[in-house]
Amino acid sequence: MLQEFISGDKSAGRTPLAGKYDQLWQLSMSDPHTGLANQLLVLDRLTQAIARMRRHGGEVVVCHVNLDNLGEINTDLGYTIGNTVLCEMADRLTSVLRTEDTVGRVGGNELVVVGEREIRLRAVLGVALAEDAESAEDVLARADRSIRAASR
Repeated sequence: MLQEFISGDKSAGRTPLAGKYDQLWQLSMSDPHTGLANQLLVLDRLTQAIARMRRHGGEVVVCHVNLDNLGEINTDLGYTIGNTVLCEMADRLTSVLRTEDTVGRVGGNELVVVGEREIRLRAVLGVALAEDAESAEDVLARADRSIRAASR
């Protein structure tokens, strides 16, 4: 009964409450600055991908991008420019990947040119191929460690 109220009567259309529920779900699963999947949704999608890999074979690859000098951009140019850089990076990443791939923001600088201003952005890429017995958290941690190793 409650579910029918939330989702609305199909003959009468969706209720305002259903729209609010959808809005809350979207807010809870996405990064507010970039609109990308947040860490919670990334872990869920990665867990599902690993489960499919175990059932059907194939590979799951995590590419972890760290924007090295985003802190400097925020300090020197302001957080508005820093957020614009993040959004531009998000747009560029999503534009070159398949629609079934997930791009997410899992940390402050972990994911460029802005307007007419040239900004030099340093990025380090860490890659991890999921192992059959690993959890989503384990794969993300290995991708993060590969970034640290590449940065040395």
